[in-house]
Amino acid sequence: MYRPARHHVAGLGILLAGLLVVPVGAAPAAAGTPAARPVVAAAAPPAVASAPRDGAGGSGAAALVRAGRQATRGILTADGIGPYRIGVSTRSGLLAAGLLTGVAEEQICNGFYSAEATGRYAGRLFFRFQGERLVLISTTDPTIRTWAGGRVGLTLAELEQRYGPRGAVEYGKWTLRAYVVPSGDRILAFFEDPYTPYVYRLASGERDRVLASFVGGDDQC
Repeated sequence: MYRPARHHVAGLGILLAGLLVVPVGAAPAAAGTPAARPVVAAAAPPAVASAPRDGAGGSGAAALVRAGRQATRGILTADGIGPYRIGVSTRSGLLAAGLLTGVAEEQICNGFYSAEATGRYAGRLFFRFQGERLVLISTTDPTIRTWAGGRVGLTLAELEQRYGPRGAVEYGKWTLRAYVVPSGDRILAFFEDPYTPYVYRLASGERDRVLASFVGGDDQC
């Protein structure tokens, strides 16, 4: 019987071992030369997003991005929400676009109109117009939020924690209180329920219009 020579078997074992450790498609390192270490690309540092602020919020490309986020995320600022823009949107324009319903002239304040939203904001947003100009947006829906997380259902103390020195508690008729965050001549106002410590209404718009009934009575225009 033929038996292969021992040195042939040993040589075959060495060859197989070499094939097992050399990756497919890679050239084996020359004798006496250390194998090259694989190059690992350094991970890019994570992008850090700047904290959003309630209010106008910049200009140019940043403002366009901000406006787009508001329209898709339902964020209420002192400038409005989605297509409803304080001081910019008009009653006739929103009506023509099918974005208003229930438009009615107020009986006490001449030249003022109330209306409601349609579509995704139906039953959630209410408006006040002075003539053609949108001057106030109001909601009692806790799903409508501000950039800082302000919403109906929070306490004024919780709002102070979110806004810090940017806002302050203001006092209206009788013992009414509201947490007000200014942005130029516009504000966000969180109105405290007179019977509980929780916010029951959130409003955005021109300061005098938002706080009219709060400081001067229900017949204050």
